[in-house]
Amino acid sequence: MPVIVVNLVFNPPEVSLIGKGLSTSIMNRLESELIVRTTTSRPVTASMGTEGPLFVQNPNGCPAGAEVWRLTIPNHYCDDLAKCAFFGSVISVMEGDGWSLVCSSATTTSGDGKEISRFFFSRRA
Repeated sequence: MPVIVVNLVFNPPEVSLIGKGLSTSIMNRLESELIVRTTTSRPVTASMGTEGPLFVQNPNGCPAGAEVWRLTIPNHYCDDLAKCAFFGSVISVMEGDGWSLVCSSATTTSGDGKEISRFFFSRRA
């Protein structure tokens, strides 16, 4: 059964997708949706146009041969409401592509206080 792990790190917002067979449509939709979900992007989105940060593939991948894609939205911040909007967008995009949310987890790092949320999605083979 194929699995995709979505890691969300706040602040600044960073997204990574880990899995095999990731479609470019998922990344394109997340790129366009997530930039407008940050707390600080709301007033500046109109001036940015459609250009925003893009997913970049990690050339080293993962030991299991999975693809790793990263999106960083520098100089932006997500308050609790924006984080919820991020979560909703990720779940909506993934379910729209046929993936089902299996479970999630969240933690806060002790050193820098970054919040990390993970969503685990699967799809019937």
